[in-house]
Amino acid sequence: MANLQNNEVTGLFCECISLLIKQHEPSRTVFNLIRQQFLTFVKYLNEISKGEGMVAQTGSSFDDLHLSRIFENSTGRYKFYPPIDFDFMMTYVNYAIQDETDKPNNENNLNDLRKSVQTFGIMIAATNPGYVKLLITNTGRSILESKQEKCDFNQHITVEGFLPNNIFRMKVIPEQMEDEEILYKRQKCTYTVSGPALSNFEHEPEGYSYDFVHAFPCMSWPSIALNWTKRHKPGGWPNEELVEDIVQDGCAVVPVGHHLSKEANLEWRVSFNSAERKLSASLLPCQKSCYSVLKLLLKAGLSTKSILTSYHVKNMMFWFCEQMYGPADWSEKPIGEKMVELLDYIIKALEHYSIPNYFVPPNNLISHREKGAIDATKKEISILKENVFQSISLVCCKLKLFEEMSGMSNKTELYQMLTIYTAFVQTLYKVGILNLSTAIDTECFQKIVALNKCMKPYIKTASVAFSSVSIPELLKPLATNHMKTGDVEKALRLNQIMIENDFKLVKDCYPEVFSNIACLFGYKYQTSTETESKKRYFNEAMTNFKTANSLITNSPSLHFAFGNFLLTSKSSLNEVITHLKKATIISQPRPDDEVLMQIDIFESGTQSKSQNMYVDGRIAALYLLTSIYIDTCDIYMARKCTHRIQKYVDTTILTQKWSAHQILAVSLRKSGLHEKAEIIFSDSQKYIPFKT
Repeated sequence: MANLQNNEVTGLFCECISLLIKQHEPSRTVFNLIRQQFLTFVKYLNEISKGEGMVAQTGSSFDDLHLSRIFENSTGRYKFYPPIDFDFMMTYVNYAIQDETDKPNNENNLNDLRKSVQTFGIMIAATNPGYVKLLITNTGRSILESKQEKCDFNQHITVEGFLPNNIFRMKVIPEQMEDEEILYKRQKCTYTVSGPALSNFEHEPEGYSYDFVHAFPCMSWPSIALNWTKRHKPGGWPNEELVEDIVQDGCAVVPVGHHLSKEANLEWRVSFNSAERKLSASLLPCQKSCYSVLKLLLKAGLSTKSILTSYHVKNMMFWFCEQMYGPADWSEKPIGEKMVELLDYIIKALEHYSIPNYFVPPNNLISHREKGAIDATKKEISILKENVFQSISLVCCKLKLFEEMSGMSNKTELYQMLTIYTAFVQTLYKVGILNLSTAIDTECFQKIVALNKCMKPYIKTASVAFSSVSIPELLKPLATNHMKTGDVEKALRLNQIMIENDFKLVKDCYPEVFSNIACLFGYKYQTSTETESKKRYFNEAMTNFKTANSLITNSPSLHFAFGNFLLTSKSSLNEVITHLKKATIISQPRPDDEVLMQIDIFESGTQSKSQNMYVDGRIAALYLLTSIYIDTCDIYMARKCTHRIQKYVDTTILTQKWSAHQILAVSLRKSGLHEKAEIIFSDSQKYIPFKT
């Protein structure tokens, strides 16, 4: 089991988690409702800003890089787990700034820049990589003077001309909105400073919150991140076209200083929010699933003392895709392997006490953390990686994907894996209607097939308490239902899938599948008018009938079906009769061995419309023999068969009395025994099935 977490089992389990959460209808509906409310709010803010400020949604909730499920907690309230953050950036588009971080940072140069630059402000290099100071230009001061009636903004600029980053928290901003209570007064008491953001946690009991980050835009790509555009990318991601597109958007600065800076109140962090959105959008679905499930594992498995954040993981994911595995190296199959490798990638970064910012590598995102706390986090992640099935089970418990997961910590890894597997198959079966007519049905079915295939070796070595939910067991009832309703194509495809998935299992335990396929091809042969198709259907039917006959010895319905097919295909009459006779001499048929046949229901003095009915295979065979003997003018043999039908009618089970009487009455009439047929018909009336 040492290498078990590196194989496709882990990946399949991760894919199942992703599928079950994304297809959880209440979660999806509620999430969309919340998101729509926020989008309406954003639209309103953008309308009243009159073009000076633009609000855009950002973060994982926008990038489809989250997995969260809504469920009822112990208090009866519904909430998301894990909690979702809805992030928004308010960009002041009329207050653009210019990047001058590559220029000398001295008083003379700053004075020259303040006079010559025509933008609102200038980005000046700060002490810490990835952070800048915002110098307000003369042009910027003129802009602010025009806003004096709304706020006394200039008085907060330092003597050196720098704008402090706490102006938004002081609500001293170049106010562009007439209805300022939208963002400040209405929920003033509920906002909390969180890094560069103003966060609202009033919906925390429901498992979601939202952040507003204020930003000034820089229309050019910053020189501190110029190396990102040029450095070698072994994974081939992002490609040159995407890099060029990202560079065109420039960057922004947001109001937060470095944790260890002596001038933290004057520093602004360079934000690559737009770039991150485009990078996230370019990820393949399997990459998004890998990242999202990994975040789930970390959120569920790490303690509250862990220093690792979602933003750290996102940066490591970007590095992983650029330096290790680009899009060409990903597919659905190795998702588990890649996830474990990404965990190793993060562990190695923690060993070096550095998680470099993806765009500005000198900016170590955990430089302010104590080494002891980093070591403790690294140890937690290492334990999580070594006990991946324990971690997956913990996620499933917290997400309430299934119930029976108690006591997992005291079980072996194999036990954990098999318990999760069994629960996944059961849950997927419930989620998918399994008629293979919708995307969710098909995806659930494909996951069950894959799980069954890869788990067989482990089930054989485990306790008898675990068993594979086989594909035939899953599909046989559905295929039978399609046969009853006359949906030949669906029934045929499902029966074929059973054989394709596990030929030996079908051969040993479900041999009737071959008989069903033979009958379905027989029907297609009868109804086809195209010569080549009829020939192919005939061969398929014959092959499957012969296979079924070699495997099944106690099925009257099989011999009846084969004899009937030979008769309709104008094969040897002696061979037809041989198979029908074999059907009549089987004393103990297989359970539920019945034939669906169509006959003209007998009525006194006439015949009514044809009707389908299920009857004992032996009675069906005798009925067909009677018809053959009548057609060949052998009345003696026809009446002899009718006499045998009479014996079966007298001993048949009650639920088949009516259909057995009907067949007997029709057989007697065909044999010329009309008076006796009338008596049998009258007697059958007391067995008419009750119809609701």
